Amino acid sequence: MALSSVVVMYRTNPVSGQTQCSSRFDGATTQLVVVFLVAFGLRAAFVMLVPYSPWSDAADYDGLGWKLALGLGYTNSGGEPTAIFPPLYPLALAGIYSLFGHSVLAARFLNIVLDSITALILYFTARELLGDCPPSNRAFPFTCGLLYAINPITIYMSGVTMTEVFFSTVLVTLFLLAVRNSRRHLGGSYVVSRVRKQIMTFGLSGVFGGLAALTKANVVPVWAFLVYRSTFGWRTRKQSQAIVIAGLLFSLTIAPWVVRNWLVSGRAVAFSSHGPGWAYCAGTVYQGPFFEPLPFSASHESEWDEAEACGQILLQHVITHPIQYLWNTVRRAGHMLDLNIEAFILAFSELTYGQGYSRVSGFLKSNPWFTSMALLPMFQSVIWVGGGLVGLHGRFGLPYRVTILATILLWVFSYAVFTGYPRYFIPMIPFLTLPLAHLVVCFKDRRLGTSAVAAPPLGFVHKLSDVTITLTMILAAGTWITTGIALISRVQ
Repeated sequence: MALSSVVVMYRTNPVSGQTQCSSRFDGATTQLVVVFLVAFGLRAAFVMLVPYSPWSDAADYDGLGWKLALGLGYTNSGGEPTAIFPPLYPLALAGIYSLFGHSVLAARFLNIVLDSITALILYFTARELLGDCPPSNRAFPFTCGLLYAINPITIYMSGVTMTEVFFSTVLVTLFLLAVRNSRRHLGGSYVVSRVRKQIMTFGLSGVFGGLAALTKANVVPVWAFLVYRSTFGWRTRKQSQAIVIAGLLFSLTIAPWVVRNWLVSGRAVAFSSHGPGWAYCAGTVYQGPFFEPLPFSASHESEWDEAEACGQILLQHVITHPIQYLWNTVRRAGHMLDLNIEAFILAFSELTYGQGYSRVSGFLKSNPWFTSMALLPMFQSVIWVGGGLVGLHGRFGLPYRVTILATILLWVFSYAVFTGYPRYFIPMIPFLTLPLAHLVVCFKDRRLGTSAVAAPPLGFVHKLSDVTITLTMILAAGTWITTGIALISRVQ
């Protein structure tokens, strides 16, 4: 669905001034095939070679999907209606289980296909940002697709039945729609499309925004920003029409889920009733990557009361300890940027979630040789997060760099204000792959600050973005160092 929408949109809505060159790039098909095969092959090899059984949230998604496949509804272990998790990924699992039975392998192959499609959508996005004129720009989409295809943590997550891979596909599609919509006013040269086409593109933005929110609710601020950004500079009337269309389709997409929750609970829960995670950051002890979860002790009669109860706990903590809360939020944001052991090798080994985070310390003490492997995710962070942030700097002239930066920061802080698990940062890897690939191409061609699409003047917003990038890099680097020290200290 995502890829077909992108292909139709890409073929029928070329950017003015690039039509004859970009739409007739003969090597594109070969590049797309290579990107897909590399992504699919690496992920399939990992899944076939590495055994896996769902753990933590993955076990819950697996159970919900299987119950839906059996016709038992979206119910918890007690058979009662639940909204503990947004429904879209369990529904996708239910579709797979209905076809292949309760096969975790089939569910993992769903992730393989989706993540390979994400690599293709990134290719289209990169091509949309620069086009194919001059021919040197043709290396950018291919480099971008290949970098994502070989990214270690996305290969690993393709074998884990959690929402990150599914969500990334939807979110990257949403971003490409936003770029396509906003290009109509780039440089004032784009001819405004017909009303029917405008309705379709912004309608798709609303639908994919709703699908993304039904997978991870924290995406709502990001979706709202992308819709607004795609109409930036439009006349007020046209901007209002586009936003209304997107908002209407967004509402219609999530409406069945909201109505269902109202019917079973009497509460209009928009996305999820899950609340205990909110309470984690309400403790006086910082909840970083090496932590034992706080016991959830808020009084509530059912899961439908959890969000309200946890919200009260969090609000009380913010009121009584505002400085500590802000400081811990920044630290949580830093740990999302370091993509540390939680989401990679130790998580795969079920050391992180198997019996709590204390197992990490014991394992590393008894297997000190493993410390170097445990640091691999941090090395990857230096390359993808560090390189991606550097590539967003104004010196390299990547179009939409401010939009990419704002998307990443909105996402990080929408989670950091609550828990900020590093795993939640994984959907941002595609967005960092774009500037990283552009950085690679710029250095390869020895061209800095040049682009096929003229960059806007270095005004206040762009200068502010460079300052923000510098501060974010300092935060990420500081977290890499402190996490590395904490990890090494556990084997001494």
